[in-house]
This record gives sequence, C-alpha cells and structure tokens, in this order.
Amino acid sequence: MERFPSITAIFALNDVMTIGALAALQEDGIAVPDQISIVSFDDIPIAADVTPALTTMRVPMSQLGSEALALALSAEDTLRTIHLPTEMIVRQSTVPPSAT
Repeated sequence: MERFPSITAIFALNDVMTIGALAALQEDGIAVPDQISIVSFDDIPIAADVTPALTTMRVPMSQLGSEALALALSAEDTLRTIHLPTEMIVRQSTVPPSAT
C-alpha cells in the first residue's frame, strides 16, 4: 500500500490468502472496502463469515477434482484444456472505485 497508494483493489489467489490480506489491511488501519476492495477465488464456506464477507469467485471444487483425477489417470499424451463454470459471488468486501 505504501508503494502503490492509488490502487483500488486486491485480487488474491485464494480465500485463505485473502483472509490473511484482509487481516493485514485491518491491522494497518486500512478499511475494506472503504479504502480498498478485496476479491478472492474459491468461495470456501468461511468466506461469507469473515468481516467484511469476501467477494469471491465460486469454483465447482468437486467437479475440478473429478476432472483433474480423470486427466491424471488418462493415458492420453495430448494437452487438454477443460473449462469449468465459475460464478462471482459479490459480498461486502468490494465497492465500485471512486471517481476521484
């Protein structure tokens, strides 16, 4: 935050990292989402229970695990890409950036 004071949002790799970032921001007196929005990826159950509740990308984890196992057990030698549906779950950790 000291190096880049004009940023308006952080997108963390996963909910656990986001909760850590949220705690660090709060410890430094930086208000989420008033001063900075924070967004995550996973939508683990606790994401809705922290304060403020995390805006996060919901990933179908069971389907992800099944597809990963199928690919690992596959005898195919070709590169494959599988797209899974995700959904943005908007909660209290984000607001639109201010116009200033």
